[in-house]
Amino acid sequence: MTLRPCVPPSPPTPVRRPVRGRRQDGGAAAVELAIVLPLLLAVVFGVIDFGRMMANQITLNEAAREGARAAAFNQPVQAQVDRVAPGITVSYSPSPVACASADPSQNVTVTVFQTWSPITPLGPILKLISNDSSAANGFTQRAKGVMQCAG
Repeated sequence: MTLRPCVPPSPPTPVRRPVRGRRQDGGAAAVELAIVLPLLLAVVFGVIDFGRMMANQITLNEAAREGARAAAFNQPVQAQVDRVAPGITVSYSPSPVACASADPSQNVTVTVFQTWSPITPLGPILKLISNDSSAANGFTQRAKGVMQCAG
């Protein structure tokens, strides 16, 4: 019996395969980002401004309701509306003084107005793609409250 020296086996040599069908994709990600990023930003800005607009509309509805209630009970309308949302323009019909002498079946209507404008770059973008030049400056939101005169 002959002894052999203990030699570790050599690692197998890797088989090199030819690379087929592989392309250089270095610029594809940049092109995809350039296409998708404006759309993604428009959606994000739209969600932000839409949420602000809806919150403002809820405040206007509450102010109109409180103004109509104040008019129905012969209280100062503008003071009540300013308590809920300061800086809102108010119009009412009939006047609260007329509601004091009216029969209880008459209604008083209070309408509130406020100009809303976007805070994100969506406003100037809307101005670019829209025919309306005032789109970037915002628009007037309205709310109406109707209540029966208390008599």
